[in-house]
Amino acid sequence: MDFQIAEKKYQNLKNQLESGKMSPQKYHIEIEKLRFQSSNGVWWQLNGDDGTWLRYDGQSWMPYATTDYMGPKSLRELLMILIKNLPKSIFKSIRRKLMFALIAGVAVLIIHTVLLIGPNGGFAPSNMFFNNILALQGRVMTGTLFWMIATGVILSTFYRIKKIGLKSFTGTLTNTFQDYVYIVPKLIKEKTSVSAYVFVFAAGIGIAYTLINNDGVLSMLIAVWFVLALAAGTKSFTYLVAKLSVSDVRRALKKKGPLNKRMFEIGFYGLITALCCSQYYYANPF
Repeated sequence: MDFQIAEKKYQNLKNQLESGKMSPQKYHIEIEKLRFQSSNGVWWQLNGDDGTWLRYDGQSWMPYATTDYMGPKSLRELLMILIKNLPKSIFKSIRRKLMFALIAGVAVLIIHTVLLIGPNGGFAPSNMFFNNILALQGRVMTGTLFWMIATGVILSTFYRIKKIGLKSFTGTLTNTFQDYVYIVPKLIKEKTSVSAYVFVFAAGIGIAYTLINNDGVLSMLIAVWFVLALAAGTKSFTYLVAKLSVSDVRRALKKKGPLNKRMFEIGFYGLITALCCSQYYYANPF
């Protein structure tokens, strides 16, 4: 277990407590199970009341705030870090990266070709679904984007599973899904809350993107991409870029205080909902 996984499980337990599906006694018992020891030998525990972290100093549990993300605070800082480390990262394990890229490229070529001459019936498309992802009939841009994102999603998923294990990976996805199932109906009931406004605003952006892009298949793939990013949290580059972008906008608007993580995730849920519903925006979704 690590901080990210523990926080996802905490949010799921908190949702069950608030919805009445879990008693306070059971809740505190489950919170105790989130206690873990980090690689440097320090014991950590989440505060069941507010979700903050407690650190064991050898005698008692003390509030500790430095588990928060300590990386770049803006997109500019992130860009400078990337520029500084890009040359090193390119040439580090260059053979393995080239081999990985070659395998991915060949795999995409084979799958693309099989779909083209198989279900799609060659260059005279007979399947409207595949027409959206095979770069046919003027869809070169969206078709290429589909395969780029699909390759990235698959490879990053394998990498994530390799790093944290299949059990932890499925656990974070499950917690994210359960949180989504809990929060969306709640926002619909609240209607006028700030959280609901954030959700609707983000969903509006998702709907606008889909209508402009006019590709329901690509929208669904991006929704999957965002779900994986949300489950990985700050360990996802996509999540990090989105978080820094929102922080930069808040800074430009002179908003005080740190970014509300819960509101940020609700915004993600709004985007995901709109993208997943993209097939209903058209008479012929594909």
